[in-house]
Amino acid sequence: MKQVTKFLTTPAGQIAVVAVVALVAVEYGQKKASKAANAVNPLNNDNVFASGVDGVGASVTGDSNFKLGSWIYDLIHGETMP
Repeated sequence: MKQVTKFLTTPAGQIAVVAVVALVAVEYGQKKASKAANAVNPLNNDNVFASGVDGVGASVTGDSNFKLGSWIYDLIHGETMP
């Protein structure tokens, strides 16, 4: 334990500690950024925008399974009335 304490008081030990902390911070930040990017990804059907629009559509139409894309398809192909 004394050797570890001695090493941590040297410049090399301090640099090692800073490097480890930086790596942990980068890993944590990358995971958070990936989660945030997925929330606004237009290819993700559960992104915040699609979820919001579908929630409003479900409230307006009374259809709990409302999806804007399906509603537009049905509208264009004459399968539903607006």
